[in-house]
Amino acid sequence: MVFLTFAAEFNAVHRLWSPELDEAENVRVYAECANPAGHGHLYRVEVTLAADVDMSRPNVIDRGAITRLIETVLTPTLAHANMDTTFGIDRFISTGENVTKAIWDLLGPHVPEHTTLVAVRVVETPKNSFVYYGAGGPQRSALPMT
Repeated sequence: MVFLTFAAEFNAVHRLWSPELDEAENVRVYAECANPAGHGHLYRVEVTLAADVDMSRPNVIDRGAITRLIETVLTPTLAHANMDTTFGIDRFISTGENVTKAIWDLLGPHVPEHTTLVAVRVVETPKNSFVYYGAGGPQRSALPMT
C-alpha cells in the first residue's frame, strides 16, 4: 500500500456560533471567533489517499484525477466560501473539526474506485490543524500526517 497526500489552499470565512447557546455563552465558548462579522482563514486542505501500486497501476491516483478533484470538487465548494453555510448542513457549527469531516464527506464520492480515502487534514492557522480518518478512526496502516 502506498500513500499519497496532495494539498490545496482556500480563503474562506466563518463564525463560530451555536444556536443552542445564548449570546453570552457563545462569546464565553468561542471568544473572538463569535464575532458577528465572522473572520477568515487561509485553509490548507491535505488529502491522503492509498492504493496498491504495481507496473500496471504505478500511481495511487493519476495527477489528472488530483487536478479534477481540486478544480471540480474542492475549489467550487471551498474557495471564498462561508464555511457556516457551504456544506448545506442545517445548524452547522464551522469548527475546524466539523469542517474537516464535512470535507471528507464531500470528497468521498469522488475518490476513484481503486483508491482509499485515508485522511483529510485541515490546517486552519499555523497553530492548529485537524485530521479526520473516517468513521472508523485511524487505521493501523495509516501513516501519521505531518
